[in-house]
Amino acid sequence: MGEQRRVYMHGNSWVIPVTRRVRAHLRVLEGGDLFWHLGPKGEAIVTRGTHRIGGKPPGARLEKDLEQAHRTIERLRRQVAARPDAVYNEGVNEGRTRHMGELVKLGQQLDALQADVRELAARVPYRRHPVRGAASSRSAPKEQPSPSAPSSSSEIDGGADTSGAAPPGVPA
Repeated sequence: MGEQRRVYMHGNSWVIPVTRRVRAHLRVLEGGDLFWHLGPKGEAIVTRGTHRIGGKPPGARLEKDLEQAHRTIERLRRQVAARPDAVYNEGVNEGRTRHMGELVKLGQQLDALQADVRELAARVPYRRHPVRGAASSRSAPKEQPSPSAPSSSSEIDGGADTSGAAPPGVPA
């Protein structure tokens, strides 16, 4: 269990009182040198020497976690290998079946939305934008021949058309 000490400022230095037990453990005398080493997760270690002695190096905990992860991966691989292929295939088939059911529901919803859009489009009295490819509403209207006006030159002249051969299938 750690011992709590309050840090205070003395000049430009932060001072941490060292208890009698810690001084005895480190075998430090008044005026002796102590060295700080940074540890993992906000820890600081006080030693008498420039190098840490004892304890675990900073990467030991990570190495332990890595070994545990490798053991877990190997255990899961053994479980997958022990499972029959039929069970795996059954699970895959079940997942695909559920997915297809969701797609059918989405398709039905899409069909209903499309019907609603068609119904709304039919009820709109005018369109704001002309359909692409169609004549613009601002251009002059094309002249349509009147139904009473003759449509061929034979009707205009009142005689036979002598402009060329008759189209195929028309008797001469």
